[in-house]
Amino acid sequence: TNFCTPLRGVYTVGAGLDYNTPDEAAQAVLLCGVSGPVTFNIAPGTYGRVDLTGEILGTSATNTVTFNGGSPSQVTIESTTGNAAVRLESVDWVTFRNVSIVALSALSYSWGVFLTDSADHNTIASCLVQVATSTTSSLIAAVVASGSQPSTSLTGYNARNTTISNSRIEGGYYGIRLNGVNTTTIYDFGNRLLNNVVTDYYFYGIYMYCQDSMQVNGNEVIQSRPNISADAIYLNDVANFECIGNEALEASDYGLWISDAHFLGF
Repeated sequence: TNFCTPLRGVYTVGAGLDYNTPDEAAQAVLLCGVSGPVTFNIAPGTYGRVDLTGEILGTSATNTVTFNGGSPSQVTIESTTGNAAVRLESVDWVTFRNVSIVALSALSYSWGVFLTDSADHNTIASCLVQVATSTTSSLIAAVVASGSQPSTSLTGYNARNTTISNSRIEGGYYGIRLNGVNTTTIYDFGNRLLNNVVTDYYFYGIYMYCQDSMQVNGNEVIQSRPNISADAIYLNDVANFECIGNEALEASDYGLWISDAHFLGF
């Protein structure tokens, strides 16, 4: 059994600081839990991938955990060999703010942010999320909620009440693909994509599947790669949603595709 004091307050991350890397900080908070809000301020530099798998004891709407890089131009979290640069599995109330999240490998599945197994109330804010811009593989996505790796399309209780806001999403077959649970009575719910720029995708800028009470608002979706079948925003099996104020630029096929849906706003 491990005994340690729950974290609270502000910590620094970087060589010789409170924690050497963001993943070291992540493992500490997974091990010890929290007794108040926690912020990890990350010193400029490039760091390896972050794996947050499991519940952080003590987290709540008040007691959140934030990884703050100050600016995406100064702090990069990177996976160089495939996999996900940031993995959020069964973890809640975590925010990544002002960082670059990069996974440029095109050799296998490669994701910027991966949410799975009831990863709820997590936020990506004011970040750059970047994956390969040359691949046509459907296993490459900048942000994905899916039932398991390496599939980008498995349904399940993957992610609810996720917010991705004010971020730049680059590359991938999908820029963002969020898959929810596929039943006749309930979908994943509360996911929000707000005021992002999604660009350099191959087939879908934004793909939302089996989602309830979601918001896809104020996004600029730019198809800059040649593909005559590409869609900017694709919403399938969605309910009670908003899709307001989005811009689809240079979409070869559909700027907005909605299938099997009923909605509050358009």
